[in-house]
Amino acid sequence: MTFIYTLIFLPFFQVRESRNRASACSTELSHERKKCAKQSILHSRVQKDLADLVSLAMGGGAGGGRQNSNDGKQLKEAVAKMGRKYGQQVGENGGHQVNNNGGGQ
Repeated sequence: MTFIYTLIFLPFFQVRESRNRASACSTELSHERKKCAKQSILHSRVQKDLADLVSLAMGGGAGGGRQNSNDGKQLKEAVAKMGRKYGQQVGENGGHQVNNNGGGQ
């Protein structure tokens, strides 16, 4: 009797277990895709902000390529702003400390 029970019900439980695993994998895959999309957006924003900093550092602002006495101050302020935006704090000595707030949001 046990043998017949095993032949009839074991495949049912195996199928159910396989469906549960497939569902869990699907959920995990969906979660990872969302994380990837968020990281991609954040990466694009960082690239744009870095390009803006390079432009400012190279004198591409209102000065038209000429060095201005405020360029250094503007660049330092822009770097500090970007640091706050992405979870970094620029120290007085030029170093930085990581802020664990998730960054960028």
